[in-house]
Amino acid sequence: MRVLFAFCVCLAASVVGAAGSRADHPYPNTVVRGQPIVLFAGHSLTDWVKVNGQPSDGWLIDDGAIYRAKRAGDLYHKNTFRDFELYFQWKISAGGNSGVKYRVKQYGNQWLGCEYQLLDDVSAREANKSGALYAIYQPAADKRPAAPEVWHQSKIVVCGNRIEHWLNGQLIVQATVGSQDWKARVQKSKFRDKENFGENREGRIFFQDHGNPVWFRHIVLVPLYCDGDPGDVACSHPPGIMLTTSSSCASINPSCYPTETKFGRSLRWRPLARPLGRRFR
Repeated sequence: MRVLFAFCVCLAASVVGAAGSRADHPYPNTVVRGQPIVLFAGHSLTDWVKVNGQPSDGWLIDDGAIYRAKRAGDLYHKNTFRDFELYFQWKISAGGNSGVKYRVKQYGNQWLGCEYQLLDDVSAREANKSGALYAIYQPAADKRPAAPEVWHQSKIVVCGNRIEHWLNGQLIVQATVGSQDWKARVQKSKFRDKENFGENREGRIFFQDHGNPVWFRHIVLVPLYCDGDPGDVACSHPPGIMLTTSSSCASINPSCYPTETKFGRSLRWRPLARPLGRRFR
């Protein structure tokens, strides 16, 4: 049975890869480079828990979306992730505040990480705006405001020491973790007493409970294979795996993720996702 399942998954991956993006995928214009991992399929919160690993009774499923219904604490994915692109759609209540935190690790008795800020930009009173790398980088000045009560599409890219935040198709934050600029900004932030804040290469992902209703859906993670020295990210892939060039990580280093051409066709090779409960590298 396991062999048959692996064969079916492999066949599906190669067919989708050869065809490129899929019209029935929530992000049909995205060419993926690793086997997509659906973190939430719209019907089960089995892989989403409280920080102690227990189920949360305050985060529910509402019409195929994860919904923060009442005070519940942050909602963590069970797995730890390294380099990736994370795609998700979100909606927030009027006046709402939340965030998606990634590369989260424990600092003393706190679990902290980089945060993709989620806000009702129309009524927000604070300096941060939706898509900001909270407390460290503000989004681009020409960012279009995110209104409440409507769905928005976001992407987070972490590739080695580079971070990108996207909102509704617009690149709004770029950062180089560990650079002089990064360290200077961290020193001016609330995280200045956290040693090497944000510089860990892997960590957990969680949705923030900030006291307001917020919804998440179409949550898909694509593993990337990145390595390199600070300021000079190079991307690599496992032996025998060739991945497709596109935006984001490839824009950081154009040699990343080449496309192999064979028999006049462009083949997009995808590694299989590793089993749940293990780290994705």
